[in-house]
Amino acid sequence: MRSQNIVIFEFGFIHESIRQLVIRKYGEDTWIQVLERSGFENGKENIVNHYYSDTDTYVLVDSVSIVLKVTRDQVWEMYGGFLITYSMEIGWDELVRSMSPNLKGFLDNLDSLHYFIDHVVYKANLRGPSFRCEENPDGTLLLHYFTGRPGLYHIVKGVVKEVAKLVFDLEITLVVQGRTQRSVHMNNGERVEEHVIFLIKVVAVKFWFFQQTVSRTLERAEETQKHLQQV
Repeated sequence: MRSQNIVIFEFGFIHESIRQLVIRKYGEDTWIQVLERSGFENGKENIVNHYYSDTDTYVLVDSVSIVLKVTRDQVWEMYGGFLITYSMEIGWDELVRSMSPNLKGFLDNLDSLHYFIDHVVYKANLRGPSFRCEENPDGTLLLHYFTGRPGLYHIVKGVVKEVAKLVFDLEITLVVQGRTQRSVHMNNGERVEEHVIFLIKVVAVKFWFFQQTVSRTLERAEETQKHLQQV
């Protein structure tokens, strides 16, 4: 028996951000080709407050993949990166930047961000993915990604790379270290859960971020010195 939990509905925001991605990078004509292949009527594919079935979203993504002549996984990763850029453009910039002063803290807070968006912003009761981040002795990070929607981990790759670049001014490599699936028995059927482990390594710290870090350190040192002088 197919679990009803597998048929989770997508916010129209996701379709709209996919539309924005394609139009900005490849043009309006390319998006029209995507719509023709997917069977969506122009203007009906991106109603922001509408819920679309997973099937609708997969058909849309597969159509993008075919039209652009790239793999579905490449589309998802491209989408993950653009999602961060687009979200920050439309008003989420301050929230994203205030989540943590470093990448590990940001990743540790992803569960809270998902809960806030699903339950507070959209008043939905969706079961989103879960994340857990560990720091290795060599400074690399292990990011654990748990989800009931197998195969979407490429979105996480795009999101994390773009957050590292835009928010923390870091260039990183992100490699899948492990991927497992298991069937979980639910009251209304079975649910397939996936666990993906990413190894994240910082390969470059851009000068702007380094400059800002040094500046903040000097400011704190000056404040401490003034305080000691007053005492």
